[in-house]
Amino acid sequence: NFSRNAGYEAIRVPLFALWSGRPGSAAVRSFAQAVVTTPPGGPYPVVFDPLTRAVLESSSHAGYGAVAALARCTDAQGAGRIGSTMRPFAKDQPYYPATLHMMALLAQISEYPTCVPL
Repeated sequence: NFSRNAGYEAIRVPLFALWSGRPGSAAVRSFAQAVVTTPPGGPYPVVFDPLTRAVLESSSHAGYGAVAALARCTDAQGAGRIGSTMRPFAKDQPYYPATLHMMALLAQISEYPTCVPL
């Protein structure tokens, strides 16, 4: 049985859309709206209700925040802002958030140079 909630595995969808140069996709917009109130230092939403965007689970691992920071930055680029709140890579993260973090950094470098972590 699969949950209807958007969870850990669903974080890849906006990341891959961003990496594909599609910051205006519905997946990115929805994710950016879900994480808009997340402070840059976390905790970061990792499971949320896709309809209400209520956060059901969160994590302090920087990799989840890296995807959120990139989504927020690309959303703010239209306002002429430069820089993102993406935290430095933390090597003590578990495999999945560490992988998300590295992929978010690669997407930032290749697609969004103005979203450089500050």
